[in-house]
Order: sequence, then structure tokens, then C-alpha cells
Amino acid sequence: MLLYSATRPNTTSASPEGQSIVRRPLFALILGSLIAMAAVSAFLVYMAQLNAESQIKLAASQTFRQQLVESVRGAAISTDVSLASVEKSLESAAESGIASNGNSSQVISILNTVKAGSAPFSPEVFWIDSKGILRESTNQSISWQQGQDMSQQGFFKQARGVTQSFIAQPFAAFNGQQSIAVVEPISAYSATFDGVLVAVIPISAVGHLIAEHTISSSGDQGFLLVSTDGSVLLNDNTPFTGKNILDGSFLDPVSADTKGIASQSFSLMAQGRPGVFEFTNQATGQSVLMAYEPIQFMNTPYWAVASTRGMSDIQPLIDSVDSQRLFNIAAIVLIGLISLVFAIMILMFNRRLHGVVVKQDKQISMQLTDLQKAYDRLVEQDVLKDEFINIAAHELRTPVLPIMLSAEGLEEELGVKNAKVDIILRNARRINKLTNDILDVSRIESNTFKLQKDKTEIRKFIEEIIEDASLKLSEKKKNLKLALEYNLPNQIKEVSFDSARIQQVLVNLIDNAINHTESGTITIRVETSTKFQGFLEISVHDQGSGIDPAIKPRLFEKFATTGKKTKGTGLGLYLSKAIIEKHGGKIWAEDNAGGKGATFSFVLPIE
Repeated sequence: MLLYSATRPNTTSASPEGQSIVRRPLFALILGSLIAMAAVSAFLVYMAQLNAESQIKLAASQTFRQQLVESVRGAAISTDVSLASVEKSLESAAESGIASNGNSSQVISILNTVKAGSAPFSPEVFWIDSKGILRESTNQSISWQQGQDMSQQGFFKQARGVTQSFIAQPFAAFNGQQSIAVVEPISAYSATFDGVLVAVIPISAVGHLIAEHTISSSGDQGFLLVSTDGSVLLNDNTPFTGKNILDGSFLDPVSADTKGIASQSFSLMAQGRPGVFEFTNQATGQSVLMAYEPIQFMNTPYWAVASTRGMSDIQPLIDSVDSQRLFNIAAIVLIGLISLVFAIMILMFNRRLHGVVVKQDKQISMQLTDLQKAYDRLVEQDVLKDEFINIAAHELRTPVLPIMLSAEGLEEELGVKNAKVDIILRNARRINKLTNDILDVSRIESNTFKLQKDKTEIRKFIEEIIEDASLKLSEKKKNLKLALEYNLPNQIKEVSFDSARIQQVLVNLIDNAINHTESGTITIRVETSTKFQGFLEISVHDQGSGIDPAIKPRLFEKFATTGKKTKGTGLGLYLSKAIIEKHGGKIWAEDNAGGKGATFSFVLPIE
């Protein structure tokens, strides 16, 4: 009993102490692990939050920037298209023989047609004869009355020295409004200067069109219309009108740290270059985004449109993100003091963050779905466009042939050349060629373009084409002639190809050479190719103006044209390239070594 009573206390007292010794390090380890895990989790969550903040801000900024760029680009394109519509209406009126039309009511009708076809501008249109006298106008109530001498107007003087449309410098119109004028010299369609057609457009009308794209009901926004010399022609804030963006004083509102980028961007804007940049208004401290895009006429930059928008539009989102970050920092400090609560809060925060991510994923998924639907609609519209063009081209061919036959019959009945009949024939043939070209392009793009090859006597084939071209040449340019250099060996007499299509290619190349050459000789060479073994090479060598460097990189693409009236629709070389490549050949062009003229060449396999 003594032994038991002596040893029992030791046993009972040792067990709680042993358990305490074991439990305390384990609890400390668990507590330390929880604190460490909470600290690491808090740090990781904090870093993830910073990354999410930066991504949200970046996405908001990029979307904001893209929206501004698209609105400015839309304004520039709409203005380009509207000015081109005015020019095309004037061109049609000039081609109609308005200078030789003695019927005043018919002339007024033509001018009103030009005005109606120049939407959305609806300018005042008038005709000035070769002596500078105002003959007819769409508005008889204006202060510039019929019979007034306008020969001293700057745009009339300028028109004497050019052969294509241009935009006159801004001037005060008859009603005192600052205006521009689209000027079409009638001399481009006759041998002599027969005056000009003028469409006067108030600059405010251009501003209304720009404002439709750049100004909305929300946000701090504005726009500028700037000429190539830097002058502000129009803006939504009148004090800027008449100032020059290249003048150092224009940069006064810009903070010192952003003056450099603003000055460089203003210079690019005046040069007709597109761009976007951000600067700080030193008076308000606000960040402002500006995007600019050139406005072109006849492929030449005339003005630039710029739009500004304050970055304050996305400030509520940034403030919301910043306030969220402050809350997270406070939560992390609090969780650091109470590890268990910290772990629970991390779990809650993760769930919340997960909900935000899921919500963003749903939004992104919805946006992607909308984008896919928009893309599908664009594809469908593109198919409908191609079908419409194909149907329209087929439908155009039906009335053109009777028009041509009737005009030719009328010419035979008259027994003499008639200018109006010539206009009908020329334009009917142009429509016929255009519809054929459009149908050929449609066949090429739908992969239904076929060839009908047969054996053709090459020399006779070339000579007949040159003979036909020479007949037309004698009517247009008497100082220009065609010559044939035939260097094929005697054993090569016939070559297998689609004669109608190769004739189309060769006639197109010869017509191009005639259009770009005023005098001299256009030489058609036929020989075996030295570049491509087993190929026949045909080249058209002219002594004209050469290949325009601006168009050379895309010479054989669709609608590749400089905009000059002698250049056509820009489909001829594209079709020629498709025809030659369908034959298994190649086509190319290069300027002549002497610096005068160009040579267009193609090769066909000798079968």
C-alpha cells in the first residue's frame, strides 16, 4: 500500500504534464502553420488583386482608346465617301457635255442632279464658262448672280492648270459662310478649257458629319478639323478656330511632360498621318486622349479630323478598383492580427473573387458570342454583297447591248459623227466592259473561272490586235504609233491558249500604254523567254510616264488605281494577272532602264 500510494501520485501527475508538453508544441506548430498559411495566402491574394486591378485598368483603357480611334476613323471615312460622291456627280455632269448644251433648263437640271447626288452635303452647284462668267447655278437667289465675272476667284485660276478634280482652299462663300469647293475642270473631257463645275460646301456641313461620329451625349469630348498647313478650320470649341496646331502657343494648355508627344503628334496630323496619343491638361491635371485620322480626296490627304476625350470617363472604374484595394489592405492587416479570422476572411474573399471571375468570364463569353454573331452576320452580308454584285452585273448587261446597237444605228442614220451619240456609245461600252470585268472577278473569286484553249497562230493573232488598236489610236493620238517586233523561231507558229482571254489581256496592256503615252512608239515584242525556259514572252514597251511609285507595290491588286481618270476601275490588271496565272504563266511590270516609260510583260507555256 505504501508503495502504491507512493507511486500513484507520480503516475497521475506525470500524465497531464506529458500531455501538455506534447500538446503545446503541436498547437504552436498548427497555429504557426495557420498564421504562415494565412500570411502567404494574404500575400498571394494581394498580388492577385493587384494583377486583376492592372488587367481591368488596362482593358478599360484599351477599350476606351479603341472606341475613340474607331469613331475618328468612321468620321474620316464618311467624309472621304461624301466628298467622293460630290466628285463623281460633278464628273458625270462634266462628261454629259454641259459646256456645249445651250438649253438653260437642261443645264439647271444637270446641276440639280449633281446637288441631289451629293448627299449628305447638298452643296450649291454652279457652272462657270471658260471666260470666268457664272452661267448657271442651282440657287438663283444668291449674291453671285448669273453673268458675274468670277475669273479672279482662286479656284478658277487654279482650274486652268489642272486636268482633274481638286478641293479649293477655304473661302467666304456668297452667304458669308466659310466654305470649301469641289472643282471639276471641264477641260478634262475635251481638247480645250471649257470652264469649271463648282460645288460649294459650307465647312459647317463637314463639321456636322464629323460630329455625328465623334460627339455623343456622355463624356468630355470634342473634335478638330485641321488643314495640311496646321490651321484649325473648325471645331466644337469656337476659340480654337483659326489657330494653328503647329504654333507653339497651341501647346500652352499641355503639361510640360507631355508637350513633346503632343507636338510630334500635331506634326504627324498635319502631314496626313493617323495616330492616337495621351496628354495632360496642366490647368485641370486631367489626362486627355486624342485620336486623329486623315481625310482624303482623290487619294490625297486634304485635312485631318481629330477627336479628344477626357480619361475621366473611366475614372469611376479606376476609383472603384482603388477603393477595393484599400479595403483589401485593411482586411489583410486585420487578418494578420487574428490568424483564424484571417483564414476565414481569405476563404470568403476567395469565394467573392471567384464570383467576380465567374461573372467576368460570363461577360467575356457573352461578348465573344456577340462577336461571333457579328462575324457571322458580316460573312452573310459579304455573301449577299457578292450575290448582289453578280446579279447587278448580269442585269446591267441586258439593257447595255440594245443601247449600243441603237446608238450605232443612229450614228449610221445621221451619216456624220455626233458628239452626243459618241458619249452614249462610249459610256455604254464602259458599262459593258465594267459588267464583264465584275463578272470575271466574281468567277475568279468563286473558282468558276474557266478557259477555252485552242491552237492559235500567234503572229496573225498579235497583228490583228495591233491593227484594231491602231484604228482607235488614229482617232485619239495622231503622234503615237504601234510597232511589232516578232522574234519567234519559225518552228513556233501555233500556241495553245484561250485566244479571247489572251486578247483581253493584250488589249488591256496596250490600252494602258496608250493612256500613259502622248507621243512616240509603243512596241509589242514577241519572243521566247530568257527567264522561263519553254515559255513564250509577250511584252508591251511604251515611252510614257512610267509606273506611279505609290501604286507599284499593289499594281495587280483589285481596284489598284491612282484616282486619275485615265486609270479606269483598277480591275484590268487584276483580271490580266488571273488570266495569265490560269494559263500557268506569269505577268510583271517594270520601269524602263532609260527612265522613260514602262514595260508590261507576260509569259505563256509553249505547248
